[in-house]
Amino acid sequence: MTNPLISIIVPIYNVEQFLRKCIDSLIYQDYENIEIILVNDGSTDNCPKIIDEYSKKSNKIKVIHKKNGGLSDARNAGINIAKGDFITFVDSDDWVEKNYCSVLYKILNETKASIASCGIKAHGMTIANYNIEEFFFTLGNKIEVFNNIEALEKIRLNACAKLYKRELFEKILFPVGRIHEDEFIIYKLIYMAGRIASTKQKLYNRRMRAGSITRSNFNEKRLDIIDALKERANFYEQNGLNNLRIKTLASIVGICCRLKIEASKYNVEKSIILKLDMELNDALKILDNTKKLPFYIKMKIFLYKFFPNFAIFISRVRDIIFVKRNKN
Repeated sequence: MTNPLISIIVPIYNVEQFLRKCIDSLIYQDYENIEIILVNDGSTDNCPKIIDEYSKKSNKIKVIHKKNGGLSDARNAGINIAKGDFITFVDSDDWVEKNYCSVLYKILNETKASIASCGIKAHGMTIANYNIEEFFFTLGNKIEVFNNIEALEKIRLNACAKLYKRELFEKILFPVGRIHEDEFIIYKLIYMAGRIASTKQKLYNRRMRAGSITRSNFNEKRLDIIDALKERANFYEQNGLNNLRIKTLASIVGICCRLKIEASKYNVEKSIILKLDMELNDALKILDNTKKLPFYIKMKIFLYKFFPNFAIFISRVRDIIFVKRNKN
């Protein structure tokens, strides 16, 4: 019996130096029934030429050329033409292992889950610059299966390194014009999925680049993460998930403090600082009025309120230790 079709969606914008490695890793997957949707999002370098060249070499490849609309718009364009029963996203400066699709599909098939996730191996991260990419939480290559609430507690909310049932995207698409787009919708997809499986196997390779969207110099778009977290906190409140809501509000406190410190290094408008202060105070007010906060949340809030630089340092050290512990 033929395995079901998997659609691999790759949004592309000005990454000519990395693009061939990404596409090659997809063409030579050991899972054969795939379609590779390459979405040129208005690239001004040689990316359009490269993907047209590949489309002539492989009938697995579909090409979309469109005006620049951002990562979300490019992913949505790929979703709209995808024919697969399952969908996965690969960023165009990243690459995957040869068995990426086969392992994730096997996990979905065996566990009857709606989403399968794998580990991520980060390349080019530097401890001095704190370019730390978190790894997944399970140990070894064993598979763990979670319900949606457990998964929201434990799985990293990024779009890549996951295989999704196509039906999850019938009502939910990526928010056009936003950065931190994953933060706006992945928790909703996981909540809808009901059953999620995960393996620690590092099948997805992420390239850490200083010039990527979320690591570029400070600008007002960086505040999109706060809107995403506020929406998530409201979603959790509406669905009676108070523990997750509290954690999300605590994350808003930490993000606001970090962004304020980053903003102080640049000549940003006062309105941005005022917005950060307002969001920080709103989150703190809710948390201060919440009864029975977990001790670690209380400690986190205390440190961010009175010793923000130290709190950020501690969180970075924690990330570094976590990455080193899970490196092998």
